Amino acid sequence: MGGALSAALGYALVIGNLAAAAALMAWGARTSPVALMGATLGGFIARLAVLAGIVLAVAQLEFFEPVPIAITIVASHLGLLVWEIRYVSLRLAAPGLDLPRPGKEQK
Repeated sequence: MGGALSAALGYALVIGNLAAAAALMAWGARTSPVALMGATLGGFIARLAVLAGIVLAVAQLEFFEPVPIAITIVASHLGLLVWEIRYVSLRLAAPGLDLPRPGKEQK
């Protein structure tokens, strides 16, 4: 039961981390390019510190299992990163272009 709770906490941390990253980058993009760069780098460091602090605080609880939460956090971040890279690299390769969709006739 402790492993399942630890894994669920790991998923919640990953989702919260990615939501915070999106919110910070959206704010930075609306503000200025310098704010975007600062929010991206500073936000990464701050979010990493918050994640470490939460894991260290929860480590004192009885249900905590370090291996399931570590595997969940690492695998989820890497899996979501690979999934996101496919879409971001596709958009960056042809910015502003309407990408062809399978089954649609090209003009």
